[in-house]
Amino acid sequence: LLLLTLSQAATLAASEDVDALLQGTRLLVAPGCIPAAVIVSGDQAFVVATARTGKYRAPFLAAAHYGKGRLFAAGHGGFFGGAALKSVDNRQLTENIAKWLAAGKTDPVVGVIGLPDVATVLREAGYKVLALTEADVPAKLNQVQGLFGPAQSFGRTTTSPAAAALTEFVRQGGGLFLHACSWGWQQLNPGRDVRTEMGGNRICAPMGITWADAMVDETDPKG
Repeated sequence: LLLLTLSQAATLAASEDVDALLQGTRLLVAPGCIPAAVIVSGDQAFVVATARTGKYRAPFLAAAHYGKGRLFAAGHGGFFGGAALKSVDNRQLTENIAKWLAAGKTDPVVGVIGLPDVATVLREAGYKVLALTEADVPAKLNQVQGLFGPAQSFGRTTTSPAAAALTEFVRQGGGLFLHACSWGWQQLNPGRDVRTEMGGNRICAPMGITWADAMVDETDPKG
């Protein structure tokens, strides 16, 4: 179990965003998962929740405004899988994220890549959900107003059309949720720099969020 902690340094506007994102939640579960830490920089990005990492605390959930759109970044997809979404808090967080990313849009269509349980939760909450694959980006981005997907899948090269399209999608008012276990990526890619070479970081660094090669601690054996 991870205790949600608001960023003390959040601006008033960011605090309102954090309140909206965490409304009705207290604890998150990610069974069997060790989340990655995320780094927040820039005046439009903010910490949503932190957990212990040794003697200190580090963010594992963060978000940002970018252009006309919004970004939400998670340090592990395990918070949004089947076992985790049996938790009322995790389900509420998922709904909150979708609502926040929609930014007041009426009847938004949400694209979901590789997160079938998220798709189910959002459908049950009344969202129209479009199941997509990585290959559908960028071709089908114009069919959705929000997108949930894995950060590692995009921007594998500096000239990736998917990465450029997702950046523009957010800039023009889209809502983007990405998750990544960056320390796991680093283990699978020795000798490479997670900060500059992991796909999600290529996309999100200009928006003020990057995934770090670091873990946050569990606060309960259940995860």
